[in-house]
Amino acid sequence: MRALYHLRQTNPPLISGVEMMKVLIAAMSLPVEESSDLIERVTEEVRGRIRPLHDGKPRIMLVGDQVDDTALVEAIEEAGAWVTMDDLSIGSKMYWNDVDETADPIEGIADRYLRKLKLPTTFISSDQGYEQTLETRFMHLKKYAEEFDITAVILLTYKCCDPYGFEVPALESYLTSSGRPVLHLEEEYQSFALQRVKTRIEAFLEMIA
Repeated sequence: MRALYHLRQTNPPLISGVEMMKVLIAAMSLPVEESSDLIERVTEEVRGRIRPLHDGKPRIMLVGDQVDDTALVEAIEEAGAWVTMDDLSIGSKMYWNDVDETADPIEGIADRYLRKLKLPTTFISSDQGYEQTLETRFMHLKKYAEEFDITAVILLTYKCCDPYGFEVPALESYLTSSGRPVLHLEEEYQSFALQRVKTRIEAFLEMIA
């Protein structure tokens, strides 16, 4: 899956955000063997595509939790941008960090789920100061933004999802400090008011243009 993600680093990406979202949803829904086979076949097909000419479209990173349909990504790309990276619970959050080799493999797996996945429900702050805590919590997003040449960030939270909601002010501040504009959308799960969302996305893209 990481190999497929890296094919989004070209400008424009070899695989669109909508296509990638469909792969993520399918991979989450299939048995492991079928999922792995699908990812390998899609990666091979995408590698064989002819690289299109640079089109100058903004490159968006989508940050959120369980975004498990294509509606929002379609709205972004129809408005004239590319979704080229994500920090989603069905996306890079699940695929980016390896399990450490430990004497007891179960301990390594548990450690990955409880410590390595950058989720607000599992992150435990230490005695670090506020600024250092932000770096520990969100540094991977800055790295993604640089590696995938991100223009701006769209942050999606669901109403009544308090763990993600509480993070928004610090996350927006951190991302903005890296020089990238942030659009925060708050919606009901699976009930996007698409026309309103599209209007906000279009206005955001006009602003960063």
